[in-house]
Amino acid sequence: MRKPIGALKEDGAGELWDGFRSEMSKICASFVIPPAPGGNVVKAYTATRSTYVEVHVDGGALTIRKTFKNRTAPREWKVFTANQRQIKHEWSAFKCSKLNARGDVTAEFTIRKAEDIHVATEALRSLYLHFRNPRKLPQG
Repeated sequence: MRKPIGALKEDGAGELWDGFRSEMSKICASFVIPPAPGGNVVKAYTATRSTYVEVHVDGGALTIRKTFKNRTAPREWKVFTANQRQIKHEWSAFKCSKLNARGDVTAEFTIRKAEDIHVATEALRSLYLHFRNPRKLPQG
């Protein structure tokens, strides 16, 4: 297990991972970030598993990706559509795109240097706040 983690640290992603994980523990400990990536894509769930983001380890960078799915994740979709303006504002550094005709929306941000970590962690904190009480979902 040490060998893959060591390889990540050599190309810079390991240092970014450690910094991202440390910052998340301070800013929004509700997202469970493992000590090491363990692969190219890690799903980081909230402690209540009410939502998650994918963290892609790509060379010396980490890409945070969240897809709000209209049909396969209706509860998340309801939260997203009810708070769409606010989420897009809070995630203004993220690139948003409509994924398909069903209306799915993907937001993505790449952490390339230590200064990018704070942008990502603040965005994830704000996302968590929209999902922190799953019993108070928008009706409809």
